[in-house]
Amino acid sequence: MNRATLLPTLTHHEEERICHWFLHGGLEQATDQQRLEFDHWLTENEARQHKADAISGIWNDPEFSAALAAFDTNTLADEQPSPQSSYSLSNRYRWPAAIAACLVLATAIVLHLTPNSNSLLKLQTERLQTSQYPLEDGSIVDMSSDTELLVRYERTERHIDLTQGEAKFSVAKNPQRPFTVQTRQAAMKALGTVFNVDQRDSITELTVLEGRVEISPITNQSQKTVLTAGQRIRVSQRALGVISHLDTDASSDWEHGLLIAENLPLAELIIELNRYSNRHWAAADNVNELTVNGRFNLRDSDKNLVILQALYGLENHPRASMDTNTISINADHQTIYLTLPDMNQKVNQKTDKKMNQG
Repeated sequence: MNRATLLPTLTHHEEERICHWFLHGGLEQATDQQRLEFDHWLTENEARQHKADAISGIWNDPEFSAALAAFDTNTLADEQPSPQSSYSLSNRYRWPAAIAACLVLATAIVLHLTPNSNSLLKLQTERLQTSQYPLEDGSIVDMSSDTELLVRYERTERHIDLTQGEAKFSVAKNPQRPFTVQTRQAAMKALGTVFNVDQRDSITELTVLEGRVEISPITNQSQKTVLTAGQRIRVSQRALGVISHLDTDASSDWEHGLLIAENLPLAELIIELNRYSNRHWAAADNVNELTVNGRFNLRDSDKNLVILQALYGLENHPRASMDTNTISINADHQTIYLTLPDMNQKVNQKTDKKMNQG
């Protein structure tokens, strides 16, 4: 069932311990026993776990690592050290500069996620459920299935952290108190508007239904753009995508039990369908980049499977476990594993059949 929970505010000591662990070398220097003790300490308090997940999600993201590598390369090129001094420059200037830049970013994220009020409201829906929740200022949030968000209202700001899933926000107008939404990839700001935010793995998709919404990548907030009604954009942690136009009447299709895919990567489609299925879907590497178009009934998983097989020639296999490079699964659910046919295997089967007939 859907849940609303108040999470306690972390103390200054708790904030410092989490930051030290992830940002200042605590994790790298810890023994196995210390790591077990720290993990146990996190699980004792859900607010601690949320903060740790938020920091770790940014710090360990592949795109963030790529940015760090690019920073490192550019800094080294700019310095152009002599062969005799390369080692000392690398250790004394290049890495401290890169680490300092990352710490500034990570610290900014931590501060942005830290509530200043006495409590944090957690709203959550389970799989196969949707829910509508009125907020204290008159705004309304409609949550898709398997969605989680944290609400923090302050005197000068109304802030939402969408930590998982998809939600539509109908925002009460208050120019003096901006309404902001943040995901792992993007930061959004609206005054009075209606917009839908969908977080899928490494992508956040924003759809504006009414009014205007400003959006920027979470690690490059100087890169901003403003969307108006009928526009949609996909954003990664480092870059804005291309703005597309759509029919606003069909943009919140999940509220009507539908999913309308337009050139949607199969990996992202599976994330959407998994929110509304008792069985878990996963994809092989050879079909993750496949783009899908079509209309899917979120209440009929079996039909969706038939549609995908018919349109794209996919095969499905029940799997008890998955490789680490595929979508993670819940062991309590049967997994449907989508893959392209093994053409070599089919050729061998035909050859064997001909030989047997011969």
